[in-house]
Amino acid sequence: MTSAFAGTYSDLKFVKSRKVAQVVIEMPIEDANRFLSAFGAPDPASEVWCAIARLNHAPETHHADEPEKPRRPWDTLRPSARAAMLCNETAFQAYIKVQSADQAAQKVRRHCGIESRRELDTDETKRMKFEMVERDFQRWREEKHF
Repeated sequence: MTSAFAGTYSDLKFVKSRKVAQVVIEMPIEDANRFLSAFGAPDPASEVWCAIARLNHAPETHHADEPEKPRRPWDTLRPSARAAMLCNETAFQAYIKVQSADQAAQKVRRHCGIESRRELDTDETKRMKFEMVERDFQRWREEKHF
């Protein structure tokens, strides 16, 4: 899952009491679920830092009359790919109590006893450790409705 999203800059608001500026970026509604998956719902008690970059041109968008590229079922992906995608998910980072994708990757590597997530594709014992974390996370996610 990617954590990059494209949208249009639509507003700037100043919150003088907090000495901050709020930047409003509008994106296609089709990206809303993917965005929530990556960033989660706003929570004042848990900041999620991100970066903004100006694009030199509008990104290519998917048109309704074009067929969407089919997604591969989650369980058909290599364990290393699933681990990489999970580490980029804000919900997974919250579950394992880290603040970034890099910290999540380090924690997964430490827990599974690996130096590279690629080892999950070839070492059955280490893959099973990862899959246990993956299942526990899915249960946690369902309980939290995240």
